[in-house]
Amino acid sequence: MNEQIEKLAVQAFSFASAADDSDESDANWWNAYNEKFAELIVEECVKFVPSATQSNAILKHFGVE
Repeated sequence: MNEQIEKLAVQAFSFASAADDSDESDANWWNAYNEKFAELIVEECVKFVPSATQSNAILKHFGVE
């Protein structure tokens, strides 16, 4: 796995673990992990978009605030 993707996965893992008292065997934990991981990927991609208007459109499209 790409180093940057691994970094985002670790961040999502930490977020899900802190946000939910359950562990990886619980569906709520996985929902929190997946949502945060996707959000982090979108945010990282937006950093490379040259226009603020385009960045905002991408964030809005994916529901990332």
